[in-house]
Amino acid sequence: MVKYLSKILIILLIYILIASSIFPQQAVEDKELPYPYNPILDARKDLDSARYLAVNTELKSKEKAYLESKKANAYLQAMAISDSQIGEYQESISYFDRFLSQINNKFDPRKFNGYKPQDAVKVIESIATSRQIIFINELHHVPLHRAFTIRLLEVLYNKGFRYFCAETLSFSDKELNERKYPMFNKTGFYTDEPVYADLIRTALKLGYTVVPYDYQGDGTTLKDREYGQAKNLYDNILLKNPKAKILVHGGFGHIQKGGKGDAKLMGQYFKEISKIDPFSIDQCEMTEKATSELESKAYKYGLRQNSSNISVIFSNKKGKTFTNDSGYDAQIFHPHSEYQKGRPTWLLIDGRRKYYEIPTDLCKNVFPCLIQAFYSNESEDAVPIDQVKAISSNEIPALVLPTGDFRIRVVNSSGNVVNNSKISLK
Repeated sequence: MVKYLSKILIILLIYILIASSIFPQQAVEDKELPYPYNPILDARKDLDSARYLAVNTELKSKEKAYLESKKANAYLQAMAISDSQIGEYQESISYFDRFLSQINNKFDPRKFNGYKPQDAVKVIESIATSRQIIFINELHHVPLHRAFTIRLLEVLYNKGFRYFCAETLSFSDKELNERKYPMFNKTGFYTDEPVYADLIRTALKLGYTVVPYDYQGDGTTLKDREYGQAKNLYDNILLKNPKAKILVHGGFGHIQKGGKGDAKLMGQYFKEISKIDPFSIDQCEMTEKATSELESKAYKYGLRQNSSNISVIFSNKKGKTFTNDSGYDAQIFHPHSEYQKGRPTWLLIDGRRKYYEIPTDLCKNVFPCLIQAFYSNESEDAVPIDQVKAISSNEIPALVLPTGDFRIRVVNSSGNVVNNSKISLK
């Protein structure tokens, strides 16, 4: 009975997100107080990547009104997305956790008996030898989860994986695999966030074929979307290449296996359609929350067992991986974020990036400002590789960048360009 109720809660969460944020283009204008996603969508419609901070500022200026309205939950979700896009990661988590924070406190420490924390990347590398399909999920407001999947890409490519599928990708961006980088308001909704954009960019550079798979039909029920996602994965890849090895990066509980009837999610439908059992990895439950009180007992216990401060999967001597949720094959325990130079260290992505300290005069004494970095060889409408908000000359976080040549653009809270420059990092 407890397991059934847990599944119903997951389905309810997904349904709420489908209705209010996963398909934000369905927003309807309200004369009294606009739908909170509208400023985000308007900037995308105008192809204006200079307006990330302006959108964030506009939303925050109406916070009191939104929180006192029936649009409060939609506002909290929109702010979580907006803050994640401008590098305000802790604020993003705080807004989302005010919207909805599920705590699965069904926990018995004896479940950990015989399990030891192991480097999550190495565990997945070992699993990939015998698995054809790997699913991994994310919380849409937590770029940490995208950074972790970036770490997997080369490891899995070396294991024969050649297809990378992401839930957010648009079927209309037909040039993505040839262009090799994501574009603002073309490639996908969540790919407007720099770490997600770099996840796609990295997959393409490694040689993956990047494939969209989200449901495109007219149905609006949970079943329509879950079955539609699974069918797209099967039809667009496995029908043509039955032995293809595929990494799927999905959202929330869609990748879960198990359930019956209308309680099925994409992972279960895919298993039934393809006759392949995907290895399904959860990042959502065992990850930091805005406060310790919102973190599950299992997560806290796992952190206490992990002295390495790296992302881990618990496994036993027989190679069985720990999960506190039967819908997944494994769960990643991400440690609390540590910050250096104003940025989380997970942005370094195993040394693929390094800190670039921003000159104090770059913002020309205009604060707050948003400092954006773009690859010099990408078009004007490319998604930034990184961007940070600075609130004063004494509080300018570092950019975190790979080697290469970059355009640096500084914009103010109205979306006007304050400065342009170029840098080269060796």
